Amino acid sequence: MNLVSSFVTDGASVNTGQKKSLWTLIENDRKTDEIKVPIMKIWCSVHRSALAWEKLTQQVSEVSKIIETCSSIATYFHQSGVRTKELKIIAEKENIKYVKLPKYFDVRWTEFTYSLLVGILKNCRILVKYFIFNRQNNIKDSKAVGFYTILTDINKLKLLCFLADLGYLYTRFQKQIQSDDLLIFDIEARKNGIKKKIVTEYEPSTDNTKIALKEIELHDKISLGKTKSTRNLYVSENRTFSSVRNDSIEHIVSYLDLCLDVSEWNDLKPLACLSESIIDEDLKLCHDKICPDFELLDLARILADKPHSADVERLISYYNVLKTCGRSSLIPETIKNSLYIKLNMCNVSKFDPHSAVIKWLSDKNRHNKVHPLAKQQEWYEGVFEEAKYSKTTDEDLCIKDISIKF
Repeated sequence: MNLVSSFVTDGASVNTGQKKSLWTLIENDRKTDEIKVPIMKIWCSVHRSALAWEKLTQQVSEVSKIIETCSSIATYFHQSGVRTKELKIIAEKENIKYVKLPKYFDVRWTEFTYSLLVGILKNCRILVKYFIFNRQNNIKDSKAVGFYTILTDINKLKLLCFLADLGYLYTRFQKQIQSDDLLIFDIEARKNGIKKKIVTEYEPSTDNTKIALKEIELHDKISLGKTKSTRNLYVSENRTFSSVRNDSIEHIVSYLDLCLDVSEWNDLKPLACLSESIIDEDLKLCHDKICPDFELLDLARILADKPHSADVERLISYYNVLKTCGRSSLIPETIKNSLYIKLNMCNVSKFDPHSAVIKWLSDKNRHNKVHPLAKQQEWYEGVFEEAKYSKTTDEDLCIKDISIKF
């Protein structure tokens, strides 16, 4: 425990609570063992960014409804193999590549919603064709009618495109804050970068974007809506795309500031990039904040902590891929060695196998058997270059033998 300088968890109360959480138990154990090495408790930045996206999809009602509708469309086809087959047939006729719609998955919510929106947009034309085919054949299906109405609404299509673009930027941002070279000082710069991209990319303005689908008639539900009663003239039942877009931008920017608050590390900013102009007072302030009773030389080990738990998440993913139902008899030592190689091995192009081969040969006496007939196989000449030379030498030997006999 005295070698641990930090630990990163998600924001669950079982980890960050004040009474019997993981953070509190570790602090109590360190006090009992009288460990003086300071420790930093960090709430994973990736989990916090995912929380900001989740709040956006919950608080903005139009965004929540459109994601729920897209998920219902995916479930509509997952529940019936016949519908999926008919959809693929339409895709072949229209010469459009069919993209498989993802199943509902709420753990990685950002990744799921982005892949769902992209899948709906790529399949939009064949989806609408499928629902038109149902109407022409008098197939009574209320769900299909509702899906057709939504997918042919101009404002809904604009919102789908906007959310897909926003999801692309956000997933890229989440990959950036999972980098191995990311420190606690870099979070604010990455956060300001994604905020600037979102705000500059979608500046509040009057929207004049035109959307059209080939051979499909679109409609504007808001302009063709029913006339309101007198008492509801000043109540907005359906907001335009521009208002929903601007509201979504304001929400995601404010949630990023709220969830990725790095004000607790402001006093440590002088250590982010040391220069000759730094004064002793700034260094002393950083020292007093982290470890007032600890040597300054050991401060670097603490400040090199990562603000995310991506390494642990990768390890769990590797473990799930490695130990499947068909490989359930793997012993813990084999799993440990395999995971160690997976995480620490360099690129194959830079790997030098000599030391590993020598160690493998020196462990015990290996069975070394020469297979002369293997060189006569058809595949041998196409794989190994020395087969050409061995073939010519063998032919020369045969000619010499024949000449000697004669």
